[in-house]
Amino acid sequence: MPSPLRRRSSSPVSVTVALLLVAGCVVLGLAGLNREAAGEPVFPPQLSHIFNKTDPGLPEGLNYDLSVVDPDSQHPLTSLPQLGTVEIRLAITNDTALPMSMKFATSLQC
Repeated sequence: MPSPLRRRSSSPVSVTVALLLVAGCVVLGLAGLNREAAGEPVFPPQLSHIFNKTDPGLPEGLNYDLSVVDPDSQHPLTSLPQLGTVEIRLAITNDTALPMSMKFATSLQC
């Protein structure tokens, strides 16, 4: 005859620790939502450097120009209009006399 299954009993300490962990996660989540709603970073600056990657920048000799242009007149705009459309132009210039080739891991970076 097989032995009857025993129910595992939980101790009050393990239940308390589990409830404290869940409550702590909820409090941290709500604090993060409040900081984000207020326009502040969710993580303090001391921790944000862990999650942010540095911008590798352009290789030596390449320069870029980003401009906002009125699509009708093709003239650069100094401020964005309240209504209407604009064009954004990105020009990358090779200022060296030598040709350059750039390699990207995916086409999304190109």
